Amino acid sequence: MINNLVITALIVCFLFESTFFLSLGLIYNSIEKKNLRILNTFIFEITPSFKEKNGVLNYFLFFSLLVNAFPYIFYASRNINVYSVSMMILAVLTVFCLATLPFVSLNKLKEHFYLYFGALLCMLALSGVEAFYSYYLYKTYLDNYALASMIVSIVLAFILLLIVFNPKLFDLQNKKNDDGSFSRKKFIFLAFSEWLLYPGMILSLVPILLITMK
Repeated sequence: MINNLVITALIVCFLFESTFFLSLGLIYNSIEKKNLRILNTFIFEITPSFKEKNGVLNYFLFFSLLVNAFPYIFYASRNINVYSVSMMILAVLTVFCLATLPFVSLNKLKEHFYLYFGALLCMLALSGVEAFYSYYLYKTYLDNYALASMIVSIVLAFILLLIVFNPKLFDLQNKKNDDGSFSRKKFIFLAFSEWLLYPGMILSLVPILLITMK
């Protein structure tokens, strides 16, 4: 039963999150007359406020994130232990940060960084707990699904670690042109990594799906 719930959550999250970001891309294209470049554009720059006519799109993101956290809550309620409760808490904290991040601009730099690193570090910790829990299950039951879950968790944690320790993470300086003017760089690692956190959170459901298939 739980694995069917996780599969449903994966599909729903993917559909609603894809709808949200694709819609933002189409709106950006119609207004700016050019394609959206996630390599150097922050999410908050294109996310509409709730007062705008397209503000209803934000509910697609909120619903996707809510569904993303639900399997962890349900699993913890059915399997109460240190690992499941830790995963539930970390998932809820990550979802909160990701739901708030698109509405805090760099004008509030400290708050923006708090939310960004809150999401990044909580997701990293979540992958770590999933890896340890999967290892515990594999060691206890010699279950291949638990082994696969551990491998996926380690890969996700490794990718997140690469983001955390990337030396260009705080490089927000504009590019200086030959005429002395400044323009935005074609690649801003911080902006791009913010986009990666959202599908990354969906992928974090894969380990718990494999765990529930044992």
